[in-house]
Amino acid sequence: MKDAADNHLLVDLHGATLPRGFERTYPNMLTTEAIRGAETLGRQERCDQAAKHNATVPFTRNVVGSMDYTPVTFSDKVRQGVPAIRKTTMGHQLALAVVFESGFQCFADKAESYLSLPEQPKQFLKEVPAAWDESLLLAGYPADYAVVARRSGDVWYIGGISGKEEEREIEFTLPAGCEGKSFTMIIDGKDKDSFDYMPVENTNGTVKVKVLPNGGFAGMIR
Repeated sequence: MKDAADNHLLVDLHGATLPRGFERTYPNMLTTEAIRGAETLGRQERCDQAAKHNATVPFTRNVVGSMDYTPVTFSDKVRQGVPAIRKTTMGHQLALAVVFESGFQCFADKAESYLSLPEQPKQFLKEVPAAWDESLLLAGYPADYAVVARRSGDVWYIGGISGKEEEREIEFTLPAGCEGKSFTMIIDGKDKDSFDYMPVENTNGTVKVKVLPNGGFAGMIR
């Protein structure tokens, strides 16, 4: 990391152990793997547990430091001709851009997958930053669900995921200062492979979102 800093290079450590504050000495270290991330989703048994795992790591691994999970992958993986079917919804995957923190947020799907997204999710991914001025846990419990808000400048980004294989309603309170603002939440559609949109207008700060099994949602508040 020192050699990289001397040569003005940024670092993403893979095959590495848990970070232990190295970024305070070497701010050119953007992120570290040290997690069972999307690379493992080439096996169906990992896909089957992905939602529960995703709803756990914001409370465990990601608390320690930036993690390069390579999230926001909408496609099914095929290894040696054997497909591994994604069990999380499109809304769940979109939300990981906010729920997971990484100084270099590597969206690891193929370009065609992102180019084929509807306009609103595509624009969300174009705008969502990788560095934040403030982060808040709005609601959640390990392996159950997580709703995270992160601020960049004057804009708040909301991401929520469910770790349960059941339809449910997730309730949370917006960050202070967001009450009364109108915005659109990108939510689960009719099935795991589609999106829908929920206008939020003149809210008193409390929001309720219905999600599919292994579902999720994301939004941007200006």
